[in-house]
Amino acid sequence: MSSEVSSPFSTGGGGQFFEAKVQAIFLLHLLIGGRVPCLPGGSIKSVRLQAKQAGFATDDVVITIRTDSRAEHRLLAQVKHHAKITVLDGEFYESLAAFWSDFNNHNAFVKGRDALALITGPQSDRVLQHVRPLLDWARTAATSAEFVGKVATAGFSSDQKRAYLQVFRDVITKIAGTAPTDDILWQFLKHLYLLSYDFDVQDSKDEAAVLTVLDMARSASDGLDARAIWDGLIVQAQEWNKTAGTFTTPALPQRLRAAVQPQRSAAQRDVVFRLKEHTDFVLGAINTELAPGVRLPRTNALDIVADAFESSRVIVVQGPPGSGKSAIVKMLLEALPNRIVPFAFKAQEFNYAHIHQFLTSIGVGLPMVQLRSEFALLPRKLLLVDGAERLFELNNIEAFHHLLQQLSNDDSWTVVITCRESSAQDLREHLLAQWGNDVTTVTIPPLSNEELKWVSDQAPQLVPLIANQRLTRLLRLPFILSLAWKAFPSSAATTTASDIDERQFKDIVWRDYVEQASHTQGGLPIKRGQCLLAVSVERARRMSLFVPPEDRDAEALSVLTQDGILIKSKEGGFAPAHDILEDWAVSRFIAQEFEAKAGDPQRFVETVGTEPAMRRGFRLWLSDALASPGN
Repeated sequence: MSSEVSSPFSTGGGGQFFEAKVQAIFLLHLLIGGRVPCLPGGSIKSVRLQAKQAGFATDDVVITIRTDSRAEHRLLAQVKHHAKITVLDGEFYESLAAFWSDFNNHNAFVKGRDALALITGPQSDRVLQHVRPLLDWARTAATSAEFVGKVATAGFSSDQKRAYLQVFRDVITKIAGTAPTDDILWQFLKHLYLLSYDFDVQDSKDEAAVLTVLDMARSASDGLDARAIWDGLIVQAQEWNKTAGTFTTPALPQRLRAAVQPQRSAAQRDVVFRLKEHTDFVLGAINTELAPGVRLPRTNALDIVADAFESSRVIVVQGPPGSGKSAIVKMLLEALPNRIVPFAFKAQEFNYAHIHQFLTSIGVGLPMVQLRSEFALLPRKLLLVDGAERLFELNNIEAFHHLLQQLSNDDSWTVVITCRESSAQDLREHLLAQWGNDVTTVTIPPLSNEELKWVSDQAPQLVPLIANQRLTRLLRLPFILSLAWKAFPSSAATTTASDIDERQFKDIVWRDYVEQASHTQGGLPIKRGQCLLAVSVERARRMSLFVPPEDRDAEALSVLTQDGILIKSKEGGFAPAHDILEDWAVSRFIAQEFEAKAGDPQRFVETVGTEPAMRRGFRLWLSDALASPGN
């Protein structure tokens, strides 16, 4: 017998075998209750193969899911192993023609709810770095004019993105017989996703992920191993491809259904719930609005981060305090809810010697290996570590190192780390050196003159402040602008806003927003100010995420939380809603202690302490004190 065995891809059958493996992935989701890419979380209602018989132009696979709110969503997918994003590629043309037909057929596709996916073998770096971000830009843009304008802008976009947009426009023109308008093209691209699997290569990472998931999900009492279950799903996909039809879980062979646990164990369900709950809390504490209902469009910064997401394993989002680093990441996740599955943590949470201690602290009882397998089939995961400058204040950061090591060999994870600009270099050199060229730094710039003009149009009362040259540096920071919006109502005197400096601005924010000095009933202004000081100083000294409410005025805690100055944890602890508020509060505490102990420097130093956050507050106080008139 010859020792040479022909590859199915070289003999013409590889494309069909690749298609069967991709379809088997969706049957696996059906079998174990997994999450379908490009759609919101929910349970699979059905998988349809060869869907043309059901009235779809997209025929390879149609998946219908149902969310917890009972809404139904469809993913219409074309599987084309060798498709290339070019005008002359037949598989690409065929796929786009099917998508275009369904996109314009309200019986097949619901805009704003359903998704289209072209699924191919591994794509080139050029495609990954330009086509996927191009589609994400469509999703982050508010209008077609914004989308097309961004792509056309030299120095911001690239020749490659402009070329790929023209490819989509030319192919759709050929399909439709007339050129699509910018708005129709934008709407179409917003719904289009590009997925790729490496099933055609030896030591396939995607197949390894499948086998890992099956190994964790298989029933201990059944004789089938992970490979046998996977092979069974591939065979089933091939058989159902011949007969077509719509299939639900009961239609799967009994031997496959018996080979896996019917659903996640209670421990597994609890872990997934706790991680989602924790992520929702961390992201929920990040404010993306200048005022209720008013959000500053920052799509240029969003698109830069989206580009980095496709080209880098680790992204450091840096900028000065209050520049909107965390808000930009949150806005990206909101713009791409079905493309990226996020897991978010605050840097202070990693103060442990081992990752298992860290996971236990947030209520996750599964080991890291099993935890990774829970999400192995999700194509894109994002780990957000918010406020990484705090890592240098912790007693132990081995848990942080362990987590990055666990994710280092898994390309489906991207780590996004927000960090103050002053600490970003130390972060890259001392904590991320092992990632080398896989680290990309994105700097969030101060607000431009155009963005400040937009704010002035939204809030005319802020025009005198924005025109005040002594406040220019501060007010180019979105969080500071949001404080100004709260502390300077429309009734504020123009002369006051025009004449103040940074120190006076901070005093007014403290008096009129933090303390709300005009509401004097029950001595509440003093209680509010003292409460924020106490919470901030204790948190700085403990180097913890939250501090307990003991010995705090309950009314002050309540109103500060209602006003968004403090946040409250599920366990009842409190923390300032933003690090700037903590910095200002600690600086104010140090100023009070300096005044009270001016004659005794030793007592003053002992009272301030040596904790990193207290030292940061000391530097801020000293800088303000040296800059004050008549110092």
